[in-house]
Amino acid sequence: MRKAVFVALGLLAVSLVVLNLDGKITGKAVSPYTCTDSDGGRNPTVQGTVKNALGSYTDTCKDARTVYENFCKGNVQRKETVPCRFGCKDGACVSS
Repeated sequence: MRKAVFVALGLLAVSLVVLNLDGKITGKAVSPYTCTDSDGGRNPTVQGTVKNALGSYTDTCKDARTVYENFCKGNVQRKETVPCRFGCKDGACVSS
């Protein structure tokens, strides 16, 4: 009886891995780790915050003319230094 329960639980676990939310078989495992970016990605003219399993990272001005732009690459937070033509204020490049 126990073996049947373990087999049933195993099949359930496998089906959850290969099915996405709308029930289609994708063949891809669903990661428990996600990465979100409130400004939609690499968008240096908008201050955004990246959140993932390891923490929260908000775009900031490195200096008066450069921004540290955080973005997601897959489920991983990345940061790049972006020059701002018209200056940096409040974690974003000034647009004009």
